[in-house]
Amino acid sequence: MTAKFQAQVSAAHLCAMAPLASTQDIRYYLNGVLVEASPEVVLVATDGNALGMLDTGQMASGLFKVLVPHPVIKEFVKSKGVLTLTSEDGKAWAASADGKAITWTCDGAQYPDARRALPRKATGELAQFDVRLIGRFYQLHLALGGSKKELAAVLIAPSGHHATALVHLPGFPEFAGGIAPLRAPPAVVKVRDSLPDWVHRTHIETCDLA
Repeated sequence: MTAKFQAQVSAAHLCAMAPLASTQDIRYYLNGVLVEASPEVVLVATDGNALGMLDTGQMASGLFKVLVPHPVIKEFVKSKGVLTLTSEDGKAWAASADGKAITWTCDGAQYPDARRALPRKATGELAQFDVRLIGRFYQLHLALGGSKKELAAVLIAPSGHHATALVHLPGFPEFAGGIAPLRAPPAVVKVRDSLPDWVHRTHIETCDLA
């Protein structure tokens, strides 16, 4: 018997997106990866500072959204196959793969609209970013099958210090992301555009101790 709500996603994709999500946020609806079926299946993850969307190329049974929490995702970290998500009422859910099934309940909390958080086009205005957030996107690049030799694994198109920047992973057109800039005072975030004076101080070409 086919469940009323059903979707299939790659367990690897679900696990790859998880680092972009919150883990212990008081906004509990961010503590996992959202599976959005329209009926095309898109994975969404965010912690409010980093955001990612992944088009899985899969089709679901209908229109629905379900948050897969971290404890459920962790159960399938070693799975290489397809994860099947099912529910009869949209509240009680089950995830199954490799002969294992995990159940959980969704309380219907509204997940934020990721599309509204992303600008359609970057302005190119300079900004600075938390390198730790950038590292998450690099890990996602690797999890999706990217090479460690890729020098341009994560590209950021900024829009100043007060707007979300676009994140692009070359080679993975199915991914779209965003990253919040550092919103520190201008004196802190100003980018140095010249070398400091000490670099130009006279230096000793050779040292003869004889």
